[in-house]
Amino acid sequence: MPGHHPIDIRFIRRRSNDRAEANPQFDDILKIHKLGENNLRVTYVEQTEDGVMRDTTMMTYQKLVHYLLRVFWMLSIDEDPFQSVQLIIPAHPQILIGVSTLQTHLPVLLEIIVGTCWHWPVISRREMQPQPQSQSVIDTTPTEDFQ
Repeated sequence: MPGHHPIDIRFIRRRSNDRAEANPQFDDILKIHKLGENNLRVTYVEQTEDGVMRDTTMMTYQKLVHYLLRVFWMLSIDEDPFQSVQLIIPAHPQILIGVSTLQTHLPVLLEIIVGTCWHWPVISRREMQPQPQSQSVIDTTPTEDFQ
């Protein structure tokens, strides 16, 4: 099976000055890896004071939607919330969303994530070849066949 980049969802913590910390070592990360058709490995990596906690589970696309609904719902009711959520989805621009506006954008975010699961881009390893330079027809010298 061809390789695929994972979907990364980074949960960026709020710091004491009420600004997002620019240090990814403090972020919790949710990684979604495609293993096969309708088969995903989902890993949540939580940064705690005691170290890194990693939970991994396998699920289908439908179970992923239910899982993400619960995760995003929990973020919206958290008393000490994360500052923002960054989505890194293959073949899409990275976006950063404030947790306070996450619920407003939830239908679109889920549609993009599920759409990516159904049509996951394959990693391309083909190097870009230099394009041949075009020559003007006026500058070409006729060959013997045309003389």
